[in-house]
Amino acid sequence: MTKSASESQRHGTEIRLTGGTLPPTRPVYHAVGPEYFVGRVLVEEQTVDYWELIEAANKQVDIYNSAEEFFRGFATLPTYVQHLLATYWCQSEINNGGFDQFFFNSTGILAPEAEAGFRAMGLSEVADLLVEAIGRFGGRYPREREERQIAMDSLPSVGTRTFLYTGRRFADLDDRFYSLLPGHAFFQHAEAYAALHRDC
Repeated sequence: MTKSASESQRHGTEIRLTGGTLPPTRPVYHAVGPEYFVGRVLVEEQTVDYWELIEAANKQVDIYNSAEEFFRGFATLPTYVQHLLATYWCQSEINNGGFDQFFFNSTGILAPEAEAGFRAMGLSEVADLLVEAIGRFGGRYPREREERQIAMDSLPSVGTRTFLYTGRRFADLDDRFYSLLPGHAFFQHAEAYAALHRDC
């Protein structure tokens, strides 16, 4: 994250996502460009920094331990925030190290939720690509990180790039993902989706 969660405290408000709406924080002092929201989500006449929204959700969702703990925290979020959080982590990991990194790391636990999130945002091609990647694990997607890593060891390597010195299993999907979400395309969709569904 590029911004500290303490910023909301300086404005006198602690953001906690427990219901269908997000509490207002501070007046609008900035102009919003016509093309897309630059890192901010509008809430009526107030704004909530996009990174604060993701940070608040991260505090309520544990992706680093068991699937049970993940599901418990994830269920407390409004549906649109579930979509934003899952797709944020998915695209962040893939853009940093490809599908291999996403599935290898703890964030891979929310792959099915990311698929649902991309589809809800209207990014059906990205969702379909993620379904294709998930399908390589077989009939049941392994939520637990260790189980997922073991399953990855059994998958054939594709491409010439390496991941943790053992080869990449999803390299053929990486470039397709990057072509579908170039540059800031994800944040354009995510911020527009958040603004549209802020009252859900």
